[in-house]
Amino acid sequence: MGLKIENLSNSIIFSKPIPLSFIKDFFSIDSDNFNYNGVNVFVDRDERNENFVKSLTFSSLNTDKSQILHDNYLRWLSLKVRLDEVIWAYQIDAEINTKTKELIKVPSMLPLIGNVMLTGVIIANTKNFNMNQRKFCIVQIDTTIKIIKRDEKYLSISSIINDLKELLKILEESFKL
Repeated sequence: MGLKIENLSNSIIFSKPIPLSFIKDFFSIDSDNFNYNGVNVFVDRDERNENFVKSLTFSSLNTDKSQILHDNYLRWLSLKVRLDEVIWAYQIDAEINTKTKELIKVPSMLPLIGNVMLTGVIIANTKNFNMNQRKFCIVQIDTTIKIIKRDEKYLSISSIINDLKELLKILEESFKL
C-alpha cells in the first residue's frame, strides 16, 4: 500500500515553560513564527510570561526536513537540560494520502476536524476524543488519513507510518469479512 505524506508537524510540549532564549540561541531568530531551512517553526509563548515558551512546532511538506530539524533541536536542547525533566509530551500530526476508498466503505459520520466527511471512520484510543492527556492517538480515515499522536516518549514519523501500515492491514482484513 503506497503511503504519501502530504503534511507533517512535530511538536514538543514542555512540562513547564522553558526560557525563550533556548529558542533564540538555537535559531538565531527573534520571531514566534518563522521559516528555518524550509521548515515552518511556531513558538507558543506562555501567556503569563512572554519570555517563556510552552510548546514548539515544526511543520513542513517535506517530512524529512521537519523531522531532521526537530531532532537537531532536541539534541541541542539535551546539552542544556535533561529532556525528561522539561518535556511533557511529543506530538505528531500527519496527513497521509493513500488509496482508502477501496478500504473503507461505511456510512457518513461527523468529522474530527474540518468539513463533513462523505464516508470514513475515526479510530481513537481516548474517551470522548479527550486530547488533554499525555498519551493518545486519533486516526481519521477518509479520502486522506489524518493522524494525531501524542506520547511522553520520543515519536518519529517512521514509527507512526509502520503503526499505520499495521492498522490498515488489520482494517483491510476486517472489512473483507
